[in-house]
Amino acid sequence: MMRQLKIGKHMVSENDPPLFFPDIGSFFNDDPNVAKGLIKSLHNQKAQLIKGEILNNVEISLSNDFKTSYLGSDKQIIKESFRDIVKRKIVSFKAYEDIFNFCKELNLDFVLSVYDEEGADFCKNIGAVALKIPSSNIVHKTLIEYVASLKLPVILDTGKSSL
Repeated sequence: MMRQLKIGKHMVSENDPPLFFPDIGSFFNDDPNVAKGLIKSLHNQKAQLIKGEILNNVEISLSNDFKTSYLGSDKQIIKESFRDIVKRKIVSFKAYEDIFNFCKELNLDFVLSVYDEEGADFCKNIGAVALKIPSSNIVHKTLIEYVASLKLPVILDTGKSSL
């Protein structure tokens, strides 16, 4: 039996073309106008769906000294704690609503990564067509069960996972 999944107005199955989710993430660094510019550019490039994330509460991150590494704009490796990254990327629900209402104006579906139940509820209420559990939360059973209870398609990111 072939299985199909509908994400917004898009079918996903072995007989359908791949569905790509260009990601605006938090790359707009809490500036909704930059986010809208990214969305408009993706729309102009014929994107059918975009992916974002909801970072509205620093408490989603543990307060420890664990650092992650990434490449800075000057090609140097930067080490920074996850909590400090989250602090820098926090956006209010009101600003997120404005950003994703812009997607609706452009008839773009959106999938959103969530880190807590409050964010998941918000995403469902503003019209996300699916919710994504980031790989950093792949073992957050309570969150996964809660998100599944919302009756939206759920995407589990396994990118940073291992057995």
